[in-house]
Amino acid sequence: MGGCGRRGRDLYVSRSEENRPHSAVTKGTQWLLTWGYVVAWGAVIFTLSAQPDLKLPESLPSFSDKVAHFSVYGVLGWLWSRAVRINRPAWVTLTVLLSTFAFTGTCGLSDEWHQMYVHGRSAELLDALADVCGGTLGGVGFLLWLRFRADIRTRTSGGVTEQLRDPSDPAA
Repeated sequence: MGGCGRRGRDLYVSRSEENRPHSAVTKGTQWLLTWGYVVAWGAVIFTLSAQPDLKLPESLPSFSDKVAHFSVYGVLGWLWSRAVRINRPAWVTLTVLLSTFAFTGTCGLSDEWHQMYVHGRSAELLDALADVCGGTLGGVGFLLWLRFRADIRTRTSGGVTEQLRDPSDPAA
């Protein structure tokens, strides 16, 4: 009886492997295509914040640096939410948004802390606030985009709901 049970488990394992979609994308490539964008954009932010005397043109309004912080971290929030949604599809929307808020807030605060030690730069609480607001709104934007896409697909497929897939997700 022990042999039969073992054989049954082996059969189950082989069947589950047969039913998996065959893809040339390795786990390393999949990680790179999801989290790699987050890491790369974080490196861009770090590089920009390490520049001494980085200033916007004088012709722009005085609050333009806040708009720049908001925009740059909005992209980071979009990329973070995308990566989390791909790697943690069971997470509810609120969990994805809270993780985006926490991640972009932590990155924004660490960026301002880093700027305290860069010659010609200073740390500003309003910049950190713009970072977390932009990052969170970027995450909201990504989730709304997914929702909008799902609504379009539902309408075009005659009411049959399809699973949400990111077009740039290699596992999709």
